[in-house]
Amino acid sequence: MGLWSRVQFRLFWNTWDHLGAWLLCSAAAAALSLPVVTAPAAWGALLGCAAAADREQEIGLARFWECLRRFAVRSTLLGLASGLIVAVTWANLVFYSASGLMRQFSPLVRVSLAGLLGWLGVFALAAVQVGWAFLALQDLPVGKALRRGALVTAGHPLAVLAIGLEALAIGVVMAVSVLGAVALLGALWANLSMGVAAGAVEHYEEIEDRKLRARLEREGQSSWLELRALEQREAVRRRRHDRSWRDILRPWELP
Repeated sequence: MGLWSRVQFRLFWNTWDHLGAWLLCSAAAAALSLPVVTAPAAWGALLGCAAAADREQEIGLARFWECLRRFAVRSTLLGLASGLIVAVTWANLVFYSASGLMRQFSPLVRVSLAGLLGWLGVFALAAVQVGWAFLALQDLPVGKALRRGALVTAGHPLAVLAIGLEALAIGVVMAVSVLGAVALLGALWANLSMGVAAGAVEHYEEIEDRKLRARLEREGQSSWLELRALEQREAVRRRRHDRSWRDILRPWELP
């Protein structure tokens, strides 16, 4: 299962399993974002709830306020970083495509430079967003979260770009309904962003576990504790992904 599939799986199930709580948390985040300057802190709180949902923990307004207090300062810093990236990218696009100082170069050169810097800005913004999700998932300092976000974005650029376009499409669809935008958009975006971070962690853990199992089988001997830990991790992954439409239609049969 690739990163894209892991993200879509988490987007659906982590939203569905806590749908009632998400409606409350999304509405609280929307209200808290009205002053604009508090929007990054509200987004950090939603990501904290998404991290709890991914760990199969209960979420609700109590969890939302707890995450708001824990991540407010770091989320505000990441919000400022995101704003700076947008401003610099926009300034570069204007300068290289329309600036009089660049008229000495051919239109093709100017458009190419503007396009290159524009795409760099897009991926830098995506790296910040993925890092933001890592910050909430693993309670990281800002610098370490940004590094992990950059590594995942660089390792899966097409998947991250496709997920960003998916987030844009969800925003356009939800914007049609005020109720949907207020009560559900935050949940969908938070679970989509968290899906990238948590899905990347699971993706690389599975690769390392496959290498470990191959080594243990090749050597023919292993520590009982090492093998037991490996089997437990594999069992958790199988259980997480052992879900189908039947679990929606007949939820009373869920374990």
